[in-house]
Amino acid sequence: MGLCINIVRQLANSWFLLFVGLYFGQFVLVAQGWSIPLLRNYLGDVLAFPILLHLIMVSVRLILNNPSLRADWIMLVSLWGLIVIVFEGILPPINPRYTADYWDMLAYGLGLLLAYVAFIK
Repeated sequence: MGLCINIVRQLANSWFLLFVGLYFGQFVLVAQGWSIPLLRNYLGDVLAFPILLHLIMVSVRLILNNPSLRADWIMLVSLWGLIVIVFEGILPPINPRYTADYWDMLAYGLGLLLAYVAFIK
């Protein structure tokens, strides 16, 4: 029971909830016909990194039974590289829904910095 409460407490992190709310709020606004092109194109990419990082860290803490485990720069840069390789290198040639965009890499990097400030620093 204590483990479940700890997981819920980690998922209820105010930064995480803000990022998830902004991420899905953007989709609702676009579906309603409201959008700012710069935000529509890159806000999801910026927010994806901290959301993924937090979910990964909650999972790793659970698997390793180490609630105090924190990400370091090597993990952050590795995750950034993995996201760039998958979404900018592998998927665009095999699925027309995805396009390779160098600005996305910058957005993922901004998300890395956002995650660092929100969850690590």
